[in-house]
Amino acid sequence: MNDTEMNVRFYLPHLIKLGGEDVLDWDACQKTFLDVRALHEAGGKEGKQVEANIYELILAIKIGHPQAYRFVNFCDQLLGSLNLILDEKGKKKIRPILTNIFTAHDHKFLNFLGELIVLSKLLHSKIFLLNNVEVVIPNNKRIDFELVNLNQGGRLDLLEVHNVHLDDDKVQEDDKKLLQFFSKRRRDKIEETKAGLTADMEINFMQVYWGGFESLCIYAFFFKRHYAYLKDLEPLAFATTYNNQDPSQFTHSYGRLHEVLAAHIE
Repeated sequence: MNDTEMNVRFYLPHLIKLGGEDVLDWDACQKTFLDVRALHEAGGKEGKQVEANIYELILAIKIGHPQAYRFVNFCDQLLGSLNLILDEKGKKKIRPILTNIFTAHDHKFLNFLGELIVLSKLLHSKIFLLNNVEVVIPNNKRIDFELVNLNQGGRLDLLEVHNVHLDDDKVQEDDKKLLQFFSKRRRDKIEETKAGLTADMEINFMQVYWGGFESLCIYAFFFKRHYAYLKDLEPLAFATTYNNQDPSQFTHSYGRLHEVLAAHIE
């Protein structure tokens, strides 16, 4: 057992329960982990920039970074929630998503984590069941999930997850600008995905927003103010609440923006 396998098993025990003992190529993971560590040790010399990925978070935990520990703990709890609700067939179907989280060399691992956030939220609603992943549609694009809609007599619904990484420096408390950004990103994603399809090809889209705490709060307040007509389009996010007096006490939540950040936007 190499260092990376020991670290992953220790900090993310639900990964093995969900994906199985052979879910990852541990030698490949070790190489990626060592590459990341070498970049850190080089101090960014020769133009090398270290980008955040799951291995950097593990490195941060090992030097005592509490925020990294809380984030990895959230990841583990999310995997645990999926382990409880998916049957064995479903667990096998999402294994490629789990692998992608650990093979991404930069922050794009969050995109695959976002897929799991959406999937977990929908499955726990008791309205949907997972039927398939990475479904090929007539224009040869792949859609993230095919779900059984129990409220519609078992109809199969296609769902594409759209991860949006906010630029914190550009997020302003201006409803017009917030709506423009939200609408454009959503419209561009829909047009890109449905290019070449007939008009009656139905695909559902759900966004996950990633960004700094203040940026997410600004958007959460925006969607709360305009809930009446944006409620079905509001992106998902996750938030961790912790005790300032005792940071070791914390709770995670994920769902619609204004719901998970409700305590901060009253």
